[in-house]
Amino acid sequence: MNVPQTISVKIEQKFCGPPNSGNGGYVCGLIAEQIPEVASVTLRKPIPLEVDLTLEVGAHLVTLRNENELIAEGKTASLEMEVPSPPSYSSALEHRENYPDFRPEYFQTCFVCGPQRKVADGLRIFTAPKEGSDLVAAPWETFPGLFDARGKLGYPYYHAALDCPGAFALSKLTDKPMLLGRMTAKVVEEIWAGEQLIVIGWPLAKDGRKVYSGTAIFRADGQLKAFAKSVWIEI
Repeated sequence: MNVPQTISVKIEQKFCGPPNSGNGGYVCGLIAEQIPEVASVTLRKPIPLEVDLTLEVGAHLVTLRNENELIAEGKTASLEMEVPSPPSYSSALEHRENYPDFRPEYFQTCFVCGPQRKVADGLRIFTAPKEGSDLVAAPWETFPGLFDARGKLGYPYYHAALDCPGAFALSKLTDKPMLLGRMTAKVVEEIWAGEQLIVIGWPLAKDGRKVYSGTAIFRADGQLKAFAKSVWIEI
């Protein structure tokens, strides 16, 4: 009988989404790192910051708990979806200039998309619409603190980058603020320091309060690095 592995984790304040809870994509990445290949992670509760949490890694399920309260859980999944082609890197730079000026106050400091985050403090992925398309796109200008000593991107940052662009892609389906409910993601190829990157998002469907989007990360030459399907919950 396999005994689940228990890991103590703490989500630092800098990895917030709303000011008082963790960024959903980043936390999905922490859990997905323990799951081979494609992982589907469901967020059950707001993610507490600066608190000792328990990551329990079992043979078929990975859970994140705050004492006895289930915060999130992940499991192996499959993911088949058509990923649109990205715009050129220069076009993505132009799209960023159209990043929406208004963001709800509770996302101003988001680790991924918060405009109040400084360079090398947040991911600063500012996706904006591509003219004549349902796509949103942005360049992702990484910084050294995201990479290990070999120059390889830390695993949770793939999922973080795949998070907020999906919400921005849903403006035609809903005008309500949303929180990430579930992310199913696949890392296709590792990202290394110095690569120019583009992140895109696109809408999929709406079902009541649930809204679905796709996101992907590409190298500037069009090489697909990672992609995800996410479920958002209107609040």
